[in-house]
Amino acid sequence: MAQPRAREIAALRRAVQQALRRWRRRADPIAAPDLGPLADDLRTALAHAIEIVASDASARAVRSITKARAPTARQREVARVARAKIDRWRGQYVVAEVERLTVSTRAGVARVLAESARQGWSADVTARRLKPLLGLNARQAGQALRYQVGLINRGVPLRMIDRRVAAFADRQMAKRASVIADQAARRAAHMGEVLTWQTGQEQGVIRTTAQRRWVTEDDDAVCPICVPMDGVEVGLEELFLTSVGAVLVPNEVHLVCRCDTVLVGA
Repeated sequence: MAQPRAREIAALRRAVQQALRRWRRRADPIAAPDLGPLADDLRTALAHAIEIVASDASARAVRSITKARAPTARQREVARVARAKIDRWRGQYVVAEVERLTVSTRAGVARVLAESARQGWSADVTARRLKPLLGLNARQAGQALRYQVGLINRGVPLRMIDRRVAAFADRQMAKRASVIADQAARRAAHMGEVLTWQTGQEQGVIRTTAQRRWVTEDDDAVCPICVPMDGVEVGLEELFLTSVGAVLVPNEVHLVCRCDTVLVGA
């Protein structure tokens, strides 16, 4: 089962949240905030965590498919080849994920600036109201703005507004960091496992007829996309065909997907 350990997700969540907070603290809210430092911090955090999670998942997969407790020559060869594949995938995933996150963060800034123009706020007012929202995506920034404008319209004192909005933004940032960490850690666990299975098949350790089976949590929280996928089997190199497209692993379907895959007929 490709499930990352809770401590691995928690460590990545803290690293992502620290990166977002550090960038918010240093960024100029008006002069086109430079996302370079944020991208660098996110790249470091994601690369480190993904290496740990994917390597752990791969090691477990190697032990399970070779049916050996003590290290063997076969285990070492499967692990070596799989590690090279994981490293290549990790590099590609981190680049794409950092780009996605910086784009969504830039959209959050744009959302606030658009509201500033609509409301006719001065540069100083815009800076004060934008600063605590730096690091949020566009949807979160919009929620924070509505909360902020609502407090203003109710005549809440300025200092109290600033405190409440800052606390609201911190909660939103924590949620964002949690989703980013969960998504990246689960993707790393899935890929560490499937790339190892594929390598085992190439090395003759797993039968050519072996398949991967999609497994849901089988509860009321399973989404409409994943419900019909429960029990579907495909070859180790094949993609699952879902209602939203073809995917290699479940959590490509949507954020915070809890589904897993298991190896059958190995």
